Amino acid sequence: MNKAISTPNFFSKISQLFKLGNTSFQEEIPEKKEVTIGLALSSGGARGLAHIGVLQVLEEHNIKISSLCGTSMGAYVGAHHAAGLTSEKILTAGEHMKDRANLWKIADPIIPPLSGFLKGEKAVEYFKGCIGDPTFEELKIPFYVVTFDLDTQEKLVIRNGNVASAVHASCAIPGIVAPVMWNGHRCSDGAVVDPVPVSVLKEHENPDLVIAVSLLPSLSDIKEGHASSQDNEDPIAFHSKVMSIFNQKTNLFAKGNTVDTLRRCIRAAQAQIAQMSCDQADFVVKPNVYNLSWHSFETFEATVEAGRQAMLAQIPAIKNRIAEIENSGVSNSNKLTREQ
Repeated sequence: MNKAISTPNFFSKISQLFKLGNTSFQEEIPEKKEVTIGLALSSGGARGLAHIGVLQVLEEHNIKISSLCGTSMGAYVGAHHAAGLTSEKILTAGEHMKDRANLWKIADPIIPPLSGFLKGEKAVEYFKGCIGDPTFEELKIPFYVVTFDLDTQEKLVIRNGNVASAVHASCAIPGIVAPVMWNGHRCSDGAVVDPVPVSVLKEHENPDLVIAVSLLPSLSDIKEGHASSQDNEDPIAFHSKVMSIFNQKTNLFAKGNTVDTLRRCIRAAQAQIAQMSCDQADFVVKPNVYNLSWHSFETFEATVEAGRQAMLAQIPAIKNRIAEIENSGVSNSNKLTREQ
């Protein structure tokens, strides 16, 4: 007597044969992988507003940033993005700075100015008013902040705890903002040791692509004389020149005086470090901001636009590289997974 064929078992065997027969076919079509992109935002004072233009363009072209690291002004702007703010909201927050009266409102002078001219605490409160008071663990993407330990001379990479405190430590401009205590460290501006923090992203995140945004002149820029125009003021009327002469005799910040000389020396050293960092990046975005002063917040629109134009120029190449990695089916994140 013939035994009846079990329908579930029959279809199960047919299904297995089908899968086996198509194994080679399936392997021939690599699965598209999500490309991880790290963004390193440099220091630059008011020039750092160009980072807003960069973020605008990335958002408009649906290029998602997977991780972010910032130094000084790069940390300030980057924290807004890491907290989930859209580029338009960051733009609104930045517009506040172009009014000099608003800048005076967040100035908190130190008298006498022994450790610095400003505490920076009012600026921290304004910063919190923009993004809240999150910890690094509460941010939308991995975020790293670079600062500098004045006593040990080491670079500190902050990736946990309070975000506002970390950004404050990274933005403590030497000779201007007093050193900031963070977790037992006496910190100053991270730009002293790592103005374009590409290596931090490579070490901690190993993204498929790293985009570096540098507001510092390259060595070739310096050689060609482009950096010499930095911080030069526009031509001024005769009566203003008279006041400028008086200012130079009394103001430590005036061109040629103590703070100005210190800052120019630091920037010269930073250019060497920035060049080495940019050489490690996959793409380098260099907004044309050499004619803008480090404190020219009033040129807000021009600075943001410079960031936009520099980023737009790189978009086609970045999209092509993303497509190549997607189609290869292999990303750095996948490599890490397999190695682990």
